[in-house]
Amino acid sequence: SISAMAAMNGVIVALLIQAGVPWPMAFFIGMAIGVVVGTLNSTLANVFNIQPFIATLAVSQICEGIGYILSDGRPIPIRDRSFIGLGTYKIGGILPVPVLILAVFFILCGVVLKRTTFGRKIYIIGGNREAAHLAGIDPKKISTVLYIFSSMIGALAGGILAARMHTGQPTACAGADLDAITAAILGGVALSGGKGDMLGCFIGLMIIQCFNTGLSVIGVSSFWQSVAKGLLLIMALILDYFRMKRMEE
Repeated sequence: SISAMAAMNGVIVALLIQAGVPWPMAFFIGMAIGVVVGTLNSTLANVFNIQPFIATLAVSQICEGIGYILSDGRPIPIRDRSFIGLGTYKIGGILPVPVLILAVFFILCGVVLKRTTFGRKIYIIGGNREAAHLAGIDPKKISTVLYIFSSMIGALAGGILAARMHTGQPTACAGADLDAITAAILGGVALSGGKGDMLGCFIGLMIIQCFNTGLSVIGVSSFWQSVAKGLLLIMALILDYFRMKRMEE
C-alpha cells in the first residue's frame, strides 16, 4: 500500500497547507497518518492473520479512495514556497534535498540491517518465520515495526513528492508499487524472504529508473511503457526463480 499511502498523504498535506496549517505541522500530521496506516496493515496481518499481500492490497484501495474523496479527483495546488523548497531546493546548487534524504535513509537502513541485532532478526524472520519463533524471536513484533516504518516512509515520500510537484495529486504514485517490487527483485531481494541488502536495492532502483527514463527519452508511448514494465517484472521474477534454485542446489 506504499504508493497509495504516498499519494493520499500528498493530498492531505496539500489540503492542510491550503487551509493555513504551517507546513511542518502538516508534514508531521501526514507522518502520523502513516503510522496509523502501518498499524492497520500490521493488525490485519498479525492479529487477524490475513495474508499480508491481501491485507495491504485492501488498505491500498482504502488509501487510494480516501485520496480521491478528499481531493475530488483533482490536484490540490500548494503555494507555500518554503514547503516547495523541500522538494526543489538544491544544496550548494548541486545536491537536491530529496536525494540527500534518500541517501540518508539508504545508509540508515543498510546499517540497521547489517550491523544490528534487530537487522539480523529481520533476515531470520524473512528466511524462516517458524524457526525465528522457536529461537525466541517474536515475528509479529518485528513485522509490526516494519509495517509502521514502511508506511511512514511512504508518507514521507508522498509529502516530498507533493513539494516537488507543487500539488497534492491522488494519482501521483500510480504504478509505483510494481516499480518498487521490480527494483527490489533486480537488486537481489528474494520474494521468499531472508535475502537482499540496501546496496542491491539501490542498484535495482537505478536500473528501473534508467529503464523508465530511457523509454520516455526514446519516445515510447505510455501504453507500451506499461507493457515493457510488465515484461521487466516478469524477467525479474524469472531471475529470482533461477537464483533461488541455484542456491538450493
